Amino acid sequence: MPFTRLEPAPDPAPDPAFPPAGDGFRPSGDEARSELARELARPEYAQAVPNPLLQFLRDAWTALTDWLSGLDSLQPNLGSLVVLLFLAALAGAAVLLVRPRLRRRAAPVAADVGLVAGMTSDSYRRLAADAADAGDWSAGCVHRFRALVRQAEERTLLDAQPGRTAFEVAGRLEAAFPGEAGELRRAATLFNEVLYGHHAASADDCVRVGELDARLATATPGDGAASPARALAVPR
Repeated sequence: MPFTRLEPAPDPAPDPAFPPAGDGFRPSGDEARSELARELARPEYAQAVPNPLLQFLRDAWTALTDWLSGLDSLQPNLGSLVVLLFLAALAGAAVLLVRPRLRRRAAPVAADVGLVAGMTSDSYRRLAADAADAGDWSAGCVHRFRALVRQAEERTLLDAQPGRTAFEVAGRLEAAFPGEAGELRRAATLFNEVLYGHHAASADDCVRVGELDARLATATPGDGAASPARALAVPR
């Protein structure tokens, strides 16, 4: 019987999922960084890192409570009194900061009368009448005051000047109608309060502005009348 020599079986091919240990495994730089990033992204690492802001707030609260406790040790309720005084000072500072802003918001501004080119005084009067019929007294006051201004321009008592304010109109027309000075100032103030200060006008307000417009439309300028070029304008 002939003798058969057995050859050793060849080594299996290496599995890429399990690289050989020791010096044979050399990951690239990108692979190493990816492995490190995945490792550090594990939740236990994030939980182990303290939040700097929370830590600061905890330390500040601890220091405050320790300080107040020290005050109470010197005199009973002294710490509570300090807290109350601090809260009162904080509330007072808030009032001082907020109140001027509220006043500025509530105060009516002196802005443009807002006449539309091509609109006649009669057109504004019709708008005022329609608004009054609908019970919108605020719109009625605004349109009737604009009718007053446009009527003065049509009579050349005012020059057609864009951007003129209600108080400038009142100041110019006072020179022509000195007996209506008080009503003109009142109508200008009401116009600004209604249009820019969100003030609600009443039916009496609407009637009063309408009566002023009607009187000025037929009144003859008095001795104090001045031409548009020479009349003094009220500063804005």
